[in-house]
Amino acid sequence: GRSVDPAALRALTDRRPGAIANWIQGAELYRKSQFVAAITYFRRAVDADSALALAALRGAEAADWLDGPTEAREFLTLAEAHLSLLPPKYATFATGLGHYFAGRADSALVHLRRALAADSGFTAAWMTVGEVFFHLLPQEASAPDSAARAAFLATRRTDPGFAPPLY
Repeated sequence: GRSVDPAALRALTDRRPGAIANWIQGAELYRKSQFVAAITYFRRAVDADSALALAALRGAEAADWLDGPTEAREFLTLAEAHLSLLPPKYATFATGLGHYFAGRADSALVHLRRALAADSGFTAAWMTVGEVFFHLLPQEASAPDSAARAAFLATRRTDPGFAPPLY
């Protein structure tokens, strides 16, 4: 499995090594669905380096799993403040995640699909597409359960060791 996307490494330029280490540890725990522990590491990462947008973005995802909408939004706001430091697919994903958090299903799907067009193996984007169909009702959703299931299966194909879609 891969807890760190090689394309994300560019976003680590000029970031603090301790923050990066905490982000990597949090990312590995997140992959195992150990969300509480993961969030602790993501908090440490952004406390050490608030411009580590990758840690803030993954913290938003983890907090969302714990039904922590305030914390998820705080992490996402921090990531959005540093979108220019993210590779384009991550910046697009962050925008889609923001729309998902706000309940804007159709806008979320537009941005998530743009991120997937840039990288069809983008696990987080597939996972969030599944979440959009599972929790919201996009206009195109004639069979939202089937669309969610297909996105979750795509998530598993992109990273078989990624545990969250098993829920």
